[in-house]
Amino acid sequence: MGHRSYLYLNKKEENFYAFEANNSVPFFWLTLIDTETLNNKTREWKIFEEYSKNHTEIEFENYILNKSLGFKINFNQFKKNYSKGERFIINHFPEVITLYNDFIKTLKLHFEKNDTLKIEIDEISAFYNSLDEYIIELSNEINAIETGKPENIRFLNMYDLIASGTGFESINLKSFSKLPSYIEAYKNRRAVPIKNQKNNPQPRKQSFIIGIVILIISPIFTYITYRGYIADGPSFTVCLIGLFNLLFYLYSFGEVTSNFKAYTKPTGNKSYN
Repeated sequence: MGHRSYLYLNKKEENFYAFEANNSVPFFWLTLIDTETLNNKTREWKIFEEYSKNHTEIEFENYILNKSLGFKINFNQFKKNYSKGERFIINHFPEVITLYNDFIKTLKLHFEKNDTLKIEIDEISAFYNSLDEYIIELSNEINAIETGKPENIRFLNMYDLIASGTGFESINLKSFSKLPSYIEAYKNRRAVPIKNQKNNPQPRKQSFIIGIVILIISPIFTYITYRGYIADGPSFTVCLIGLFNLLFYLYSFGEVTSNFKAYTKPTGNKSYN
């Protein structure tokens, strides 16, 4: 079963649903949330979580009936935050600025001053070991945007700028998919990431070095195995050393290749952690 995310405008008459996503938090949405807004809302999430632990499901549903788990962003916050997001993308991910600008222009077209932008991404916490872990991931992402640290970005997947960038157009927005930037991004998209960038392997410097070292010393054990076989034949000791030698090769090749692929993957995260 999928977990949904929604971005919509809360208007006086009814909600205007603009974008949605399944099993992901689109990075463009996060550029519209500032640290203060994040902290205020995630404190509420923790209160809701504690309440749900000590009450029945029906009691919890009644408790949150007139409350909201989504982020609320007014028009002035929207302008301030998207300007920050635009600068960050121009400086660090210029190849996606056209799509980002189209995303913002589309929202501005329907965003009236008395509206409230709402972003609901609380369901995605189900993919994490705990609510705290999810909150830390969101906090790190928004902090990376605000402080200009592209190496810490985890939610933007360059292989899928729809699921991890704009989200999919929703029921009230049927013109966005006709824009050239969206068509190009949709045409080039690959696998949709579950858990966002957590499923996108990142290079690990320590394991890469260990893999290289083991790969270098493995031929020594190969030689020892060979000399043992010549002297004693296929004895238990020789076979055991040979087995471990094979495992060394498999482990070292696996670590080196997986880290090399992660390092060369164009996801906006090309530095070692």
